[in-house]
Amino acid sequence: MFVELLFVGGVYSALSREKNQLRGEMTEVKNQSLDSNTRVRLLEDRLEKSLMACEALWILVKDRLGFTEQELLERINQVDLMDGLQDGKVKTKPLECGHCGRVVSRRHSKCLYCGASFEAVPFR
Repeated sequence: MFVELLFVGGVYSALSREKNQLRGEMTEVKNQSLDSNTRVRLLEDRLEKSLMACEALWILVKDRLGFTEQELLERINQVDLMDGLQDGKVKTKPLECGHCGRVVSRRHSKCLYCGASFEAVPFR
């Protein structure tokens, strides 16, 4: 009987440790989920502000310069096709250094391999 109690006590102790470990892991997953939800909300807020700014800019351009909705749509299609695909997305092609010919990131103003400077291009 004593051996059985020791066995049950050991099992209970092991299960208790496992339960505590799982609680800790659940708390960590919950915190990560909340963090992800917060980031999604922040991105949604930034997107809404960007859309509002675009709409305000369009109204200014339309009112002050007289452009039409049709002209805007045509220009949007032209920009969409600049990457070779009409897919509603803007994708930039890799930049090739004019000096050494290696492919480099468009985020940098100089080649990481040879140090050559790049021409400033908006909307990299």
